[in-house]
Amino acid sequence: MKKIIAITIIFISILFFGVFASISLMDYQSSFKTFLSNSKFNINENQITNLKINKFPVPFVKIENIKLEEDIILHDIEIKFSLLSLIRFKPEIDSVKIARIRVTKAMQNSGFIGQNDLISTIIKNLGVKIDLKIDDLIIYDVDNNPILVLKNFDLFKTDISNSKFTGSFGDNGKISGVYSKQDEDKGNFQLTLSKPYYKFTISGDLDQAKLVSGKGECEVHDVAGLVSDGFPDIRAMFSNIASKDNIKINFEVTSNDDYMQFKNIAIVGTSIDGKGVLTISKLADKQTELSLNFSQINLDSMFDVNAEDDKTGAQAQHHNSKKMNFGNNMLAINIAVDSLTFGEVAYNEIKFSSALKEGNFSIHDFSGHSNQGEFKVIGEITQNSFRSIFDGKIYFKHKDINKVFKGLGYSKIAVDKVTPLIFSTDIKATLIDWYMQNFSIVTDNANIRGDMAFKFIGSTPRVNMILSISSIDLNKQEYPIISPLLSFVTDLTQGMKDKDYFNKFIPIRTLGYIGNFDITFNDLFFDKLSLGKVNLLMNLSPGKAVINNLYVNNGTDYLATSIDLIASGLKPTLNIVINDGTLHLDFLGPRTMLAFRNTILNQFDIDKILLKLDCKLSKLFQKDIEIDNLQFSLVNDGTLFKISDIEAKIFGGNLKGSGSILLDPYTLNFVYALNSIDLNSISANLPTWMYSTPGVGSINGMFTTNGDSIEKLLYNLYAKSSVIAKDIKINNFSIDNLIGIVSNEDYNTQNLESDIKTALLTGENIIQSLNSDVEISNGVLLFKNMNIKTKYASASISATVNIYDFGLNLSSMFSFYAYEKGSKRSYQGYNPIKMGLKVTGTVFSPQKVADSNELSQFLQSKRSTPKGGISR
Repeated sequence: MKKIIAITIIFISILFFGVFASISLMDYQSSFKTFLSNSKFNINENQITNLKINKFPVPFVKIENIKLEEDIILHDIEIKFSLLSLIRFKPEIDSVKIARIRVTKAMQNSGFIGQNDLISTIIKNLGVKIDLKIDDLIIYDVDNNPILVLKNFDLFKTDISNSKFTGSFGDNGKISGVYSKQDEDKGNFQLTLSKPYYKFTISGDLDQAKLVSGKGECEVHDVAGLVSDGFPDIRAMFSNIASKDNIKINFEVTSNDDYMQFKNIAIVGTSIDGKGVLTISKLADKQTELSLNFSQINLDSMFDVNAEDDKTGAQAQHHNSKKMNFGNNMLAINIAVDSLTFGEVAYNEIKFSSALKEGNFSIHDFSGHSNQGEFKVIGEITQNSFRSIFDGKIYFKHKDINKVFKGLGYSKIAVDKVTPLIFSTDIKATLIDWYMQNFSIVTDNANIRGDMAFKFIGSTPRVNMILSISSIDLNKQEYPIISPLLSFVTDLTQGMKDKDYFNKFIPIRTLGYIGNFDITFNDLFFDKLSLGKVNLLMNLSPGKAVINNLYVNNGTDYLATSIDLIASGLKPTLNIVINDGTLHLDFLGPRTMLAFRNTILNQFDIDKILLKLDCKLSKLFQKDIEIDNLQFSLVNDGTLFKISDIEAKIFGGNLKGSGSILLDPYTLNFVYALNSIDLNSISANLPTWMYSTPGVGSINGMFTTNGDSIEKLLYNLYAKSSVIAKDIKINNFSIDNLIGIVSNEDYNTQNLESDIKTALLTGENIIQSLNSDVEISNGVLLFKNMNIKTKYASASISATVNIYDFGLNLSSMFSFYAYEKGSKRSYQGYNPIKMGLKVTGTVFSPQKVADSNELSQFLQSKRSTPKGGISR
């Protein structure tokens, strides 16, 4: 046993010493040069930068750079030797690790497919001989755009004739496969490229390490994902579309030095059936040609446009933001579709003819027709250093645009009425912005023209539109987009008492874009009104809708207003600004306002909104009353509406005030001041025995009332005011005329009774000044501390008026001096004469009784007074 252990130790020692001696004495640099000379890479020492040999503990060669043919640079190369070759003192390279390979102008002529020499050299010299690891292989075109990115590529031999490889083509998927070498010149391979939404497999025969023939298939699980990945410029069109069909594509492939051809292409699925051929040129002066013919394509079976917006599967990985790369490629595409079904429409004879040359992709004809309509697109796609740009024209005609909306999953903006449509526009579009000029939509009941712009920058797209719309009757629910939008706005005012009312604002809170709209309606009909030409500026953003400069004019009235709806908070906020206008109204009376209040309480829950109104009107007409330059501010706190900064010109005077209206219980509180009233302007509203020309007056005070009926509002009305006025003309009353008559020294006292009666029932008198405190309480109007002056008299008056039946009870005391006729001298020694006056009955039919005892006594005494009294 001891001998066996000793022999084993001696053997291991000899082996270790042999390996150590081999590692120490081996000429690795000579072995490496021999490898390079046999590799057919044509590499000399001048192409190598910083070669270093490390012998312990594991021997390897490390090279900073290797430059191949000026256009291929290998960075950070690490070469390791096999242990068995070291033991045999004949080192052989076992594995090569390359951190980066950068291929530049070598690829400019024909892209990746055309690089036969490079690809075949790698396969022929490295395949099955050694293990190869490449961290990054990047191939650039002439414009320094990457056309192929290979990452984490591992090629490892399984036996003397076979190798396996794995890796990933950048964002295009993972690759795996096998390579088998049959002899020095021939071999075969199988390659699989896979992503969550497709799997591509190709196998074939190699001669001189170049593909000769083969076959393959592609299983597409997600067509939207495949299109988005292959054509990033149109990715946004497929962002909310899910695929429903699994499609298989089978083909055969042949290749020579000039081209690679995918022939007998068969595309089969529940939604699609087609065939064709793809010829990829390997030469710079020859174009690649794609020709496809489809017997049928059913988009409804292929896609689900009603899929949820939250894409957590394959679609969530569509993150490649690169544009399509035209480079210097030449390409001709001809696609024909016998029948394409979309919604309830089947398009026939669809043609797509295009060509790519000198960096311009021209769409010569993309068109089709059906029994429902037709479409046509022409234009050109060019590229700058950032993105692709489509510049062309679109024409679309359909018998019912609502079917198109429903087919696209936008049934909420469709209407029931059949709406034929002709759409045309000039369009310039990129990945991040679309511009539509000379935009035109013609239907059987409306014409729309204008310009549109869409910007897809950041997480929230921007939309800008300038539209001119012909006559629209909003009473008819027959306009796609417009009528559903009006219904949505109307619905916001309904169901406010429901618990889920706030959910109605979710579409505004979750709005997916920021929009600015300048819209002009040439004529707008709403309810029973013809609003004439209407212009509005509308801004929409998540949680906010703003209408600026809404101008409505029906020939009699006009309104210039702005509306701001903010739905981002706990409660929606509605801000309304009326900048100017003229309105004729008939609902500002007590009964109509009470009915309006009852409607609000019964149908709305004002506690669920915040309302603010700032109003300025040039004129407001309430029946025969004209109010000029009205302005006020209103805000609500639940059912309490606070009104402030009231200013207006009414009855020729200036009104200022503030107050509040509580809807439940219905309560009104206001303070006000109305100065410099033109009393003549209110004479039509006064009793026939009172009017003014051209008198003025002022009133200020407060009033409050409450109640849920007109009777309660009237009974609970309390008001307290101060009134001053001058130059009031009173009919059927002529106190100054009476004083003038009785002042005549020849006056016949026998006529006093009849003259007083005449003064109380006929004639007219000017009240030069009036001031009074006015109070209303429990249905009674009370005039207190009223003082008036006429030309010859003054009076103190108190009066009450029952506002239910206008019953009048007035008591007054007139005081005046009797003067000599033709002079300003009073009779010597006499005090002012007093005459009482009582008025009863009603405001409209007063009964007047005078107390003339003191006047009668004065007249009797005057007859006995000698002439020539001393004047006062």
